[in-house]
Amino acid sequence: MESPTSQADLELDYNPPRVQLSDETFVFQDGRWVSENCCLQSPYFSPSSSFHHKLHHKRLAKECLRQEENKSLHAENQSLRAENQSLRAENQSLRAENRTLREESKILQVLWEVHQAALGREDGRASSPLLHKDNASSLEAAKKDPDLQVHGGRESSTLQLLREENRALQQPLEQRKAYWAQPDEKAASTEIKPAPSSHEAPHGLLPDQGAGLSSPFEEPKGPQAPQEDSKTLRALHEMLSNLSGQPREEAGKAGPGLPDGGQSLELLREMSQALQALQKENQNLQALREENRLLQEENRALHVLREEHRIFQESKALWENNKLKLQQKLVIDTVTEVTARMELLIEELYAFIPTKNKDPKKPRRV
Repeated sequence: MESPTSQADLELDYNPPRVQLSDETFVFQDGRWVSENCCLQSPYFSPSSSFHHKLHHKRLAKECLRQEENKSLHAENQSLRAENQSLRAENQSLRAENRTLREESKILQVLWEVHQAALGREDGRASSPLLHKDNASSLEAAKKDPDLQVHGGRESSTLQLLREENRALQQPLEQRKAYWAQPDEKAASTEIKPAPSSHEAPHGLLPDQGAGLSSPFEEPKGPQAPQEDSKTLRALHEMLSNLSGQPREEAGKAGPGLPDGGQSLELLREMSQALQALQKENQNLQALREENRLLQEENRALHVLREEHRIFQESKALWENNKLKLQQKLVIDTVTEVTARMELLIEELYAFIPTKNKDPKKPRRV
């Protein structure tokens, strides 16, 4: 049997289901001849169904990709929200730390001013106004800051103790000031004079001391009682032990066993140690102030970023609003133009329609 020559002949003529040409067998399936070896196993196969199948698979693949993108975006959004919450918590903790640092810096500043005023006094008359000024400044700072009032109640006892000790130490320090200046003058005079021999030294120094020259660390003669002096010394020991971090028991054990000159030297050493401790506290205070300044700068930068974000959102909303207004205006203009054209067309149609008799005449009755 001869095979058809064209596709049109295949469509028009009747084709048997199977044809064997030479060694191959062809099968007519779904409108075309297919070799039996390459024949598709599915009886429902057709080009149109395969095309729709491919389209369906493509749509499914696109939907899967969109779902995966949505999931990734959702996860990223959740991570950003968590990061935002952590940043907010960190900002709140930094603010709380900033407040505590401010309170500590104010308290340390008040203590430093009190000690500077106590150590830098030269006259008793000039010292009392300084104390009043320090008290007034501390009271004004406490009135302005309520957090400082709460924290200042805890430190009120220590401040009162320090003020009482400073007042008690004013008088003995002023009285000993004159005696501390005498050894410096005597040392300057001895540097100019030649050094005495070993035989002349004991005979020359003892009569001078007995003649009425008092030692540099001798207690001044005055109305002050020994009990009051011992109380002031104990108060000074307690203050210095509190400043330097030493326990009071060691200071009390070391103080009474020394003579008066040794006590004054020990007091001077302890005062130098206290000054060193105050210098360290001042350095720590400066470091805290630097950290506070950095935190304030970070807080300002955050505020600036928030303000820029707010301005950007407002500008974006304004731009969208203007865009919508322009679109609305264009729509209104087009609608008005279309209505005007429709009216013109209606008028033209009415002009072309022939006029009819409004009241047609009725036929007469016979």
